[in-house]
Amino acid sequence: MDLKSNFKESLMYPIRNYKKFILLGTLFIILDINTLVFLNSDNPILTIFCVIDSIILLIIIMGDLISIIRETRLTTNEFEFGWWEKFGIGVKGFLISSFGIAIPLILFLLITYITGTGEYYFDILEVGVNGLTINLSVMFNDYSFIVLLINLFIVLLFIYFTVIALARLSHTNNLLESVNIKKIIEDLKNIGIIHFTLWVIIMFILMIIMGIVCDKVYYISYVGLIISSYILVPYIAMFLFKSIGNEYSI
Repeated sequence: MDLKSNFKESLMYPIRNYKKFILLGTLFIILDINTLVFLNSDNPILTIFCVIDSIILLIIIMGDLISIIRETRLTTNEFEFGWWEKFGIGVKGFLISSFGIAIPLILFLLITYITGTGEYYFDILEVGVNGLTINLSVMFNDYSFIVLLINLFIVLLFIYFTVIALARLSHTNNLLESVNIKKIIEDLKNIGIIHFTLWVIIMFILMIIMGIVCDKVYYISYVGLIISSYILVPYIAMFLFKSIGNEYSI
C-alpha cells in the first residue's frame, strides 16, 4: 500500500470503527480522571489506587491498539484476540514501548553528558513571549550539531525497532520473537527502508501537529478536556496503529 492510501484509510478507520472508538475514549477519560485525582489528592491510598488503575488501563489500551494492527493482517486461519489475550499482549506491548522510549532517552542523556552539549540544546530551544522557538543560527554552529545528528539517528533506530516489534507482536504474541533483531531487520527490508523512513518522517510530523491541536483543546476548559481525551486522543491513537498495520502488511 502506498503512503497516500495508507494515511487516507487510517484517517477514516476510527470513524468506521466507532464502537472501538467509543470504548477507547471511555478508557482515556478514566485515565485522565485518575491523573487529576493523583495530582490533587493528599490521600496516599487513593494515590496508590490511581497509579495501579492507570497502569492497568494503559495495558488494556495498548492491547486494544495492538489488536488493530492484527486486524489489518488477519487471514482466514487466524483468530481475533479476546479480552484476556488483549490484556496479555498489552503487557508485552507496554514493555516493548517502555524499552523503546527509555533506552534512547538514557543514551541521549549519556551522550549529552559525555560531550558536554547540554547548553547547546538550551541555546537552540528558546522560550519567549511567542512560546517555544528554535534558534536555527545556533543549531549549525559547531560540532554539537554532529552530536545532535547522532542522537536523532539513535532515536530513529529505536522508532524502527519499536514500531516493527509491536507489529510483530500483534502477529506472534511472543515477546522474545517480537524483539528478534535479525527478523526485525528482515521485516524492515521487506517493507523497504526508504519507504518506511518516509512513513516515519510523515507520521512524526502528523503526530506533532495532532499533538499541538490536542494540547490546545485540552486546556480550553473541562469541555476541552473531555473533547481531547474522549475524541482527539483515541482518534490519534487508532489512526497511528492502523497506519502501522497498513505499513507492516505491505
